[in-house]
Amino acid sequence: MSAEILFLHAMYRHNRRLWRWSYPFHLGLYVLIATGAAAVAELTIAPPAGLLGCVLVMAGTAGLLVHRIKDRELRVYSAPMDYVNLCFFFVTAACLATANGPGLIEVARALLTFNTSLAVPVHLAVAMAMTALLIAYIPMTHMAHFIGKYFAWHAIRWGDQPSSRDRSAEARLAAYLKYKPSWSAPHIGADGATSWGEIVSRNPAAEKSK
Repeated sequence: MSAEILFLHAMYRHNRRLWRWSYPFHLGLYVLIATGAAAVAELTIAPPAGLLGCVLVMAGTAGLLVHRIKDRELRVYSAPMDYVNLCFFFVTAACLATANGPGLIEVARALLTFNTSLAVPVHLAVAMAMTALLIAYIPMTHMAHFIGKYFAWHAIRWGDQPSSRDRSAEARLAAYLKYKPSWSAPHIGADGATSWGEIVSRNPAAEKSK
């Protein structure tokens, strides 16, 4: 789990081109999280670490945007919000990296002590507001997977079959299989199917070859 979370090991093995940009993006986020902790602890390494984190996030998001646009296969799976999300990260990181004013440690101290007398320039205030909005926005998107991966690693990675000990999971899955597909997906045989249970019991590839 550590290798996957810290180094995106599976992506490195199976999709090296995407990993080249995704890893700097994720690493930049980790550095920024560590920067926040360092600023609270008033460590002098916080400012340069924060700048490094912003640069990594900007490089990663820029690369991912270009990759999504140029790669035909990836472009098919990219929803408009995927591009919006990446732009949101890029702009926020750029604002943080170029903001002038009080030092990071000084700002962290003022926030923790509710010191409203600290003069904050408009650029820095905008960067702080965007950062707060981004932090609040992440849990409402699929980008929260990095949190869920830690708490449900084995269930997500290896839990292909419902556990016989978890009867509630089996009951939920049985109910889900009764749902009727509401969209057309010829590649999985959704056309004309009465339920998802009927779809998963088929073999579309074998049926197509007949």
